[in-house]
Amino acid sequence: MSRQFLAFHIAIRNGLLPVFVLIALTHGSAGFAAGSTASSRYDVAGTGQDCSKGFKRTGTTCVEVRIPENARLSVNGNDWVCNPGYRPLGEICTPVNIPPNASIDLRTNDWRCNPGFRRQGSGCVAVRNRENAHINALGNDWECDRGYRPLGSGCVAIRVPPNARLNSFGNGWECNPGYRRLGSRCEIY
Repeated sequence: MSRQFLAFHIAIRNGLLPVFVLIALTHGSAGFAAGSTASSRYDVAGTGQDCSKGFKRTGTTCVEVRIPENARLSVNGNDWVCNPGYRPLGEICTPVNIPPNASIDLRTNDWRCNPGFRRQGSGCVAVRNRENAHINALGNDWECDRGYRPLGSGCVAIRVPPNARLNSFGNGWECNPGYRRLGSRCEIY
């Protein structure tokens, strides 16, 4: 609750509304302070003037934000940001060079490789899939299928001993209930 709002309610409760109105007219209201311009407004926190949308503070004044080509006003309204597909370079926005097999990442205004490709230098190379493997969830590498584990540059079958089963991830094994692991086998308790 702002100080002005609180003071207004106290003035009403104590019958001092005419005094409150006189003070507000003399010192400016919460919405537009005395001495304000179209580029500034009274700071809600009561600490002074704040710049209006499309203006930014420079010292004690508000100056208009100069928006370069291929840019727009930022969310808070006191600066500019480049449009998707462009990145800032000093005071301008330059196009992002998107290599083949890539697309624009709208969160970062940079490019990212399409699924099935991974970033290498300034481009994207195809992920080479292996036998008994698949492309991972991010689409930028491979991982072994369930029941297989990585070995070197490929995947080999997991050898599950008697009285054991694949673990919940499918990348190893665990002993069945009532058995314990002893090296590469499962023995009864």
